[in-house]
Amino acid sequence: MGQPKTIINRWLLIILLAGVFLPGRAQIIDFPYIDSVTYHHYVNHKWEAVVANGKIGLENHIDYYYLRMRIGEAYYAMEKYALAIPHFKKALEFSHQDKSASAYLYYSYINMGMSSRAYRLGMSFNEHLKQSLDIKPKPVELIDVFGGYTFSNNESRNSQISLLRQQDDFGKQTLIGNQIYMHAGLTFHFSPSFSLYLSGSYLDIARTNRFEYRIEEQTKGVPVYANDGWIVNRFESEKVTYDQSFEGRIRQYEYYANAKIQMANGLSLNLFGNLLSINAPVIDNEKISVIKTDTLTWHPATGEVQAYAWTKDSMVFTETDTSFVNWVAGVNLQKDFNTVTINVFGTFSQLTESYQGQVGMSLLYYPLGSTLFYGKTELTGFFESGEIYGNEKRLIFYQMLGIKLFKNTWLEGEYMAGNLHNVNRNQGMIVYNLPEKINFIAGLNLHIFATKHLAVSLMYNYSDKQGVYKTENMSSDTETFYSFKYQTQSIIGGIKWTF
Repeated sequence: MGQPKTIINRWLLIILLAGVFLPGRAQIIDFPYIDSVTYHHYVNHKWEAVVANGKIGLENHIDYYYLRMRIGEAYYAMEKYALAIPHFKKALEFSHQDKSASAYLYYSYINMGMSSRAYRLGMSFNEHLKQSLDIKPKPVELIDVFGGYTFSNNESRNSQISLLRQQDDFGKQTLIGNQIYMHAGLTFHFSPSFSLYLSGSYLDIARTNRFEYRIEEQTKGVPVYANDGWIVNRFESEKVTYDQSFEGRIRQYEYYANAKIQMANGLSLNLFGNLLSINAPVIDNEKISVIKTDTLTWHPATGEVQAYAWTKDSMVFTETDTSFVNWVAGVNLQKDFNTVTINVFGTFSQLTESYQGQVGMSLLYYPLGSTLFYGKTELTGFFESGEIYGNEKRLIFYQMLGIKLFKNTWLEGEYMAGNLHNVNRNQGMIVYNLPEKINFIAGLNLHIFATKHLAVSLMYNYSDKQGVYKTENMSSDTETFYSFKYQTQSIIGGIKWTF
């Protein structure tokens, strides 16, 4: 009975020693180990294990085509397209013109919304690969149409404000009301690296010019009899306050162009401009004075009359239709680092009879390496001369966060602050040139990619705004400015069709 026990004990010792030493042997990282373990997890669709072991191999200087493809496809399967991109690019360095790596890289760009990079890459493929991926030249790449309405509480909240203080003679207020917005645009591709976006927009804005003023007027009381038989008219001066309003509309037409040069390694350059043609009625006012005479005294018996002269003032308003042009021009330099995109930009503009300059930088980032969650942070320095709505130098802050709600559906929240009067954004496409200070804008954007070609967007934003009215003391020739607040809510919807 002793011999079987000895044999059993020996096998137990061997198993124990194997349990101690075999794990140590598994830690020897070499090509056969990395190749076998990543292949095993790859064929079993253990994507996280493929990535983890692939990273171990790269850290130990084991790098080859199939390893990069396995890591890239693992990230792609997990929808982490931004993280997959560098591995497919590296795979192409090992095997130039590889069909599989090229196709995966192309669709990774598409899924990350990098359409310019995808188009440039796709047009470099051979004809057979183009046909298999259905990649064709796109003279017209995109058409978009948007429209919406802005609701304002300005009229209801501020149309009854008393414009005059005790010492003032004249007050003027502009009330910006509801707005109608329409937009249509096209993107043209002239080469794989050069595209041009052209659009036209129309704004119809309700506006009320309100005036409140005081004029000194003469009033004639009941005549009185003097002791010498004369009858005397009694005249008294008093200040009379008038309030007049003129309804009108501002019509603004915008003609926008953005030329994009997509270069290698994720670098791109945009040159853009926006021409704004504005038609708005201008209300001019003039104080008119006329000499008036009336009977001061008269004698019933003799018929003798003595006259009284005074100056009668009145305010005359003249409405004239005017048209003028504003413009914005700028440059944007962008670099894609797959999970982070950096933009550096600058603009110069002439809006509302003054010149403005902007310089800034933005970061678009994908913390998870996918479009499940992303954000954009932007800081802009703004400079202007002769600004009555705030300091000549301002810092504009913008923040956007987006999440994927459902398949093909994304929701974004955004916030922008810093006095946006005469500020432009989105590479000069959006211009805040109305005579109002915008304290902040907060909004929600819903994007639904209904089909491969059709995207539907619904956008809502809430704005906190501030207007200014002016009062004058005509005798001392002094002006004083006062502010009033109001809010607007905008709802804009639209579609994009990508060919």
